[in-house]
Amino acid sequence: MATILNEGYNATDKQKYLAEAEGCTVTDLSGKTYVDMAMAGGSAILGHANVRIRDAVVKQLEKGALFTSPTVLAHQYCEVLVQHLGELNHFAFSSTGSEATLRAIRIARAHTGKKKIAIFGGGWHGSHDLLMVDDDPESDPHRPTGLLKSAGTPPDVLEQVVMLPYNDEAAFDLIEEQAAELAMVFVEPVQGSNPRGDIKYFLQELRAVCDKNEVLLGFDEIITGGRLSIAGSKPIFGVTPDLATYGKIYGGGLPIGLVAGKEEVMSCIRSKEPVFLGGTYSANPLSLAAGKAMLTQLNENPDIFTRLEKSAEVFVSDINHFAERLNINAHMMGKGSMFRLVFSSNSIKNRRERDRQEVNAEVQNDFYQALRTAGVWIGENRINFLSTAHAQTDLDEACDAYKACLHDFHQNAMT
Repeated sequence: MATILNEGYNATDKQKYLAEAEGCTVTDLSGKTYVDMAMAGGSAILGHANVRIRDAVVKQLEKGALFTSPTVLAHQYCEVLVQHLGELNHFAFSSTGSEATLRAIRIARAHTGKKKIAIFGGGWHGSHDLLMVDDDPESDPHRPTGLLKSAGTPPDVLEQVVMLPYNDEAAFDLIEEQAAELAMVFVEPVQGSNPRGDIKYFLQELRAVCDKNEVLLGFDEIITGGRLSIAGSKPIFGVTPDLATYGKIYGGGLPIGLVAGKEEVMSCIRSKEPVFLGGTYSANPLSLAAGKAMLTQLNENPDIFTRLEKSAEVFVSDINHFAERLNINAHMMGKGSMFRLVFSSNSIKNRRERDRQEVNAEVQNDFYQALRTAGVWIGENRINFLSTAHAQTDLDEACDAYKACLHDFHQNAMT
């Protein structure tokens, strides 16, 4: 029997493999159906197997799946986006979010002539070597040092990355100190590990310090693009980056990555010393057809984001009131229609504080296994995402499952 090492499972683990998905449910190989709160890593904001997306993909498939030459679909796709992204009106496609972040870094370095990239503890920007770095939990929380996330990543990567503390004004001093070598400060405006809505001031000050020190500001909107709004965090917090990366929702369920940037920054791509951005599957017709169908529906129904945010607020509030009433050491936090459970009743400032206050990983794993047994599917990143396919009955079922598992978690902690 084949073993797929990046999954860590084998085909006998039938409840760890999904066979199909529709609306807001997924079904595993054993035939059990779950309320899906992972929603394809947040990509399926319109639900699984959306009819208009499916029809657009089938129609394009009949015309051809891959040309490795430009198609007018890319221009049609970007015409929808440019209505919302404003100054970020120059685009470069890739096949994945990881590729998009890699290309954004390459563009930033080409434009500035500088080498280093600053990233924040608790962030996730994909799986390529340069960004497989996080802050060392034993280092000064206000002046963190980098730690490699993966074996096989060369140690000299640490010389090219500056670690910053998220949601901490000490980050501004570090940017000023390193400005002469910094090409870009790259940030998830709302981190998946620490999804918070009270981050506007920090992002505004980040914009100001980057401008003052002639450092580019990049937003990683792979998760939040099309989730908080079509344009992601930009209109929510009133901050415009110089570069932004998108993926997930933008692909309508198919692989896609996108770098959007200001003209003065993106112009280096086709300069005398051009930036290489090739890729066999970049801007392929199927992904563009699916993504265009997704973006068109979001564009036609802008109230989607408000409705989903209200549903998420009710869900989070219900769980938090339940935890407070029973004195359970946990709470939910989030922004828009994305939220997560924190295994501590204390408020947290960033991911490092979360890690220090939460119960150990084994206890958390047991909780999420119990939640899955109760019929709620949560992804490995443990972020909850809502979709337009979630009816109130689905949300009630998921909320009841969370409460039951939290009650058991609390009882076990007391014994």
